[in-house]
Amino acid sequence: LSMDLTPSAQNFTLHVIELSEDGFQALSNAAVPMNAWGQAKIRLGKSETSTVDVMAVRDRTAGKRRLFGFKLRKPDLAWTKFVYALRSGTTHEDLEHSTRFLPQ
Repeated sequence: LSMDLTPSAQNFTLHVIELSEDGFQALSNAAVPMNAWGQAKIRLGKSETSTVDVMAVRDRTAGKRRLFGFKLRKPDLAWTKFVYALRSGTTHEDLEHSTRFLPQ
């Protein structure tokens, strides 16, 4: 997964390594502004993109890279489908048809 974060017209490219319903952790070679809302566009596969408001709330060094923790203001449908598919799915096809994993 990769992400472009756009607070104050700055763009960042990050590598998302862990995610949950309300946030994610990502590695970056550059510093990301802390405690400021920005819009993230996150590729969740070949054809799915999530656009969500996020805020960096944690920052720590991980070797030569920095690890940031982000919280989501509100997940969109694409994000929610992806998280539920990762939690409940077992195959690549499950991610392609992730809507079936949404709670009823």
